[in-house]
Amino acid sequence: MAMAFEAVKIALKQDRNGHVLTLVIHPNETPDELWRSPTGQRYGVALVPLDEVKMMEQIEAEGSRIYKMFGARCRDKMFQSFVFNGNIDPLLTKTEREERTRAAMKKKIGVVSSKDLMHNTAAQTKFLEIVNEYEQASSY
Repeated sequence: MAMAFEAVKIALKQDRNGHVLTLVIHPNETPDELWRSPTGQRYGVALVPLDEVKMMEQIEAEGSRIYKMFGARCRDKMFQSFVFNGNIDPLLTKTEREERTRAAMKKKIGVVSSKDLMHNTAAQTKFLEIVNEYEQASSY
């Protein structure tokens, strides 16, 4: 699975095998897949320098878009059913269904508040993965 995250170069050195690049990744942005991959795992890498101001504007715009999508999906009855594997109480009000879906989704993506989606790229990635699973399941 492809991973994308921001990192800061802190060292470049050489050993007998080649150059050793050391990057720092913010804990909230470190992909879970990176933790689970074995030592020695090979990766194809593309490094793109980031313009700080432009990057922050893009992150904020993307965070805002994902935050709005989170709200819209949690209001969607079909998405609610997907989140609960079809086991959602039909006697719940529309508001109760939405609140339960929001709570379940926040737990799944690891945030306390849905506003955390504005800046937490790891949570954004998890949310988008769930949306992708939903869209794939809905296309059948």
